[in-house]
Amino acid sequence: MTETTAAPPAATPPPPKPRPGKPTLFDCPACGGAIKLNAVGHSVSAVCMHCGSLVDTNHKTLRLLQRAHEKLRPSVLTLGARGMLAGKKWQVIGWIEKQDTASRSTWDEFLLFNPYYGFRFLVHADGHWSLLGVVKQSVAAPEGLRSLEFERQHFTIFQEGETKVTYAAGEFYWRVNRGETTKVQDFIAPPFLLSIERADDELNVAYGEYVSAKAVAAAFGAGDRFPTPRGVAPNQPSPYTAKLRAIIKPSFIFIAAAILVQIGAIVLSDNRVLVEKQFVTRAADKEKTVVIPALQLSNELADVVVETRSNLNNQWLEVDFQLVNEKTDQSYIFRNAMDYYSGYDGGESWSEGSNHTDSVLPMVPGGEYTLIAEVDSSVTAAGQDVSWTLRVRRDVALWANFWTALALATLIPLYLGFRYFGFEKQRWSQSDHAPSWYTESEEN
Repeated sequence: MTETTAAPPAATPPPPKPRPGKPTLFDCPACGGAIKLNAVGHSVSAVCMHCGSLVDTNHKTLRLLQRAHEKLRPSVLTLGARGMLAGKKWQVIGWIEKQDTASRSTWDEFLLFNPYYGFRFLVHADGHWSLLGVVKQSVAAPEGLRSLEFERQHFTIFQEGETKVTYAAGEFYWRVNRGETTKVQDFIAPPFLLSIERADDELNVAYGEYVSAKAVAAAFGAGDRFPTPRGVAPNQPSPYTAKLRAIIKPSFIFIAAAILVQIGAIVLSDNRVLVEKQFVTRAADKEKTVVIPALQLSNELADVVVETRSNLNNQWLEVDFQLVNEKTDQSYIFRNAMDYYSGYDGGESWSEGSNHTDSVLPMVPGGEYTLIAEVDSSVTAAGQDVSWTLRVRRDVALWANFWTALALATLIPLYLGFRYFGFEKQRWSQSDHAPSWYTESEEN
C-alpha cells in the first residue's frame, strides 16, 4: 500500500482594500443648491457653499440644523482640492475659521480626507502650517498642566484660552455650529504640536508637526495668492538648532585641545629672566641712551619678551629699543610707549592710558645680543622724575595665540547661540507662558 501526502492548503489571499465611497450630491434643504459629499459614510454634517446653512447629512431627509444666508468666502485653500502632503494624497473637504475670544486673533483649520487614512487637520495661521491628526489613546492632561510627555517628547504649554467657531464651509465628521466655543491648550516641542480641546465633558487631542508653506502650496496648487509666513510660529523648528548641535562638539574639542597645548607650552617653556633693571628718568636724562651688552640667548629659536613698568602720573614715557645680534648684525627694532593720566571731572574720578607695556619678538635665534634703549619722556623739570623697570625674558609661554584660538572656537557658537535666542524670543513673545529668560530683558 503506497502512502500519499496531502497537499498543503492554498494561502488565503489578503482582503482587498476597501473602495472609497464615490462623492454624492444632495440638494440643500434651505436654498436648493447642490451639496457634494466626498467622505460618504463618514461625514455627519455639511455647510452649504451657496447659502452657508448647516445640514445634517446623517439624516435621510437632510435635516436643516442651522439656516444661514451667506455665500462661500474665498479661502487660502480651495475646497475639493487634492494634493500629496506628508507622503499621502489628501482632499480638502472642510474649512473652519476660529477666533481666540480674548485676543480676537483668527486662524484656519482645513479638514483633509483620505478614504484609507481617514482625516487630518491642516492648521493655518499667519502663513504658517501644521498637519495634525486626532490622538485616539488617552492623554493625561488636567487643566492647569504646564508640561507633559507624549511620544517620547517633552511638551511645554504655549498658550491656552477659549476659541470660537466664526465660519465653516464644506463637510465634517462632526456637527459644526457657528458660535460654539471650546477651551484649548496648546503644547509645543518644535516641530511638534499637541492641542487639547475641551467642550463640556468631551476632550479631544490632536498631535502633529509643522509643515513648510512651500510644501502646502506645492500640494494644493495655491499659486501666487499663497500667504507669506509672518513672524515665528509656536511649533516652527528653529533653523539654528541643528547648526548649534553640529558645531558645539567640535568647538569643545578644539577648546580642550587649545587648553592642553597652552598647558604644555607653560610646562615646557624656559621662561628665563635675562635682564631685570630699574631706571630713573630725570629732565636731564631725556633722550638718554641705555646699553645692555652681552645678552646670551640659547641656541634654539624662541621668543623674547621685553617688559616695561613705570610709576607715571599724568606723564608719558617712550623707550625705543634695538636688539642687535653681535655676530650677524641682525637687528630687531621696536618701541614701548606708556602714558597715564588721571583727574576729577564733575566730582567723578577718571583715568586713561597704562603704566606698563610689553613687546614680543617671536622666533629669535640664539646668540649674543646687545640691547640698546633710547628714552624720551614728558619730564621737563625737577621733581617730575619717572621710575621705570626693564625686564627681558626668553622662551616665554605666550597667551595671545591661546586667546585668539579661544575666540575663533567660540565665535561661531556664540553667533549661532545669539541667533537661536533671538528666534526663540520671537516665538515666545506670543505666549503667556514664556520662560523667564525670554522675558527678563523686556521687564528690565
